[in-house]
Amino acid sequence: MKSRSENSKLVTLFQACRPKFLVASAAPILVGSFLAYATTGSFNLGLTFLTLVAIMALQAGANMANDYFDHISGNDEVSLPVALAIERLRGKREKS
Repeated sequence: MKSRSENSKLVTLFQACRPKFLVASAAPILVGSFLAYATTGSFNLGLTFLTLVAIMALQAGANMANDYFDHISGNDEVSLPVALAIERLRGKREKS
């Protein structure tokens, strides 16, 4: 069984992926799949599902990488999803 801190870390990482924006990456896949079905009359649910999972994983990774490097370079101190995740995962350091 996972401890509370492990669950907190998973929740923090999930939030850092910006899940509400993953719909934007899924929409073109769904539209393309429906157009392909309308044109050819065939539809492969497994392939569509794998494509959705892959594109959402790529989008989440790109979001996290962008936020991480913005945080490291100091370019984006206002938007802090990954900055908060980094601080929570490291454990907050006390400022002197």
